[in-house]
Amino acid sequence: MRLTRSFLQKLPAESYVRSVNFSEARITECDVFISHSYENKKVVGHLYSLFQHCGYRPFVDWIDTDLTDRSQMNASGARLLRKVLARSKCLVYVDTIQADCSVWCPWELGLSDAFTNGRCAIMAPLDDYLQGYDGNEYLGIYPTIEFDGTHDFYVTLPNKVQMSLRKFIDSRLSPSSRRILG
Repeated sequence: MRLTRSFLQKLPAESYVRSVNFSEARITECDVFISHSYENKKVVGHLYSLFQHCGYRPFVDWIDTDLTDRSQMNASGARLLRKVLARSKCLVYVDTIQADCSVWCPWELGLSDAFTNGRCAIMAPLDDYLQGYDGNEYLGIYPTIEFDGTHDFYVTLPNKVQMSLRKFIDSRLSPSSRRILG
C-alpha cells in the first residue's frame, strides 16, 4: 500500500513518544532513522507513530532531540545526527517535493548508505508523485518502502524482490549482494 498524506493524517500524531533518549552524552540504537524535510513535520509525526505501532524504534531529530530550531543547526547538531546515523539499523528517506530542496536529506542518505551497508529505502507519499514513483535521479538506485495496510512495512528492492522491513534491517548485505540494490 503506497502511503498517502491523507492516510497518514488520519493517524493520531499526538500518540508518539520518544523512542529512545538521544543526547550528546548517550546515543542509543534505533531501528529506523526517518530522513525528511521539516516542512513535512505533520506527515512525519504520523509516520513516526505508525513505525512505533508496528514495533520499530524510529528516530526523528525534532522528536527525539532538542534539534527543533532549523536556524540554529550547526556543526554540533551535525555531529549528533552523524552519531545517530551510525547507530541506526536503516534509513527511510521520505521523498517529497520539500525534501528535494533539503541540504540535510541527501547528506543523511549518503552517510547512512555507508554506515548501514546500503540499508536505505525511499518512501514517497503518493500525493507528491501523482504519476507514480520511479525514483528521482540517484534515489532510483535504492529500494522503496511501503506499508502493508495492517501491521508492517515491506521493502521492494530494485530487482523487484520484496521483503519485510524487519528482514531488510536484519539482512547481512555483503559487498557482492549489495549489487542487487543498485
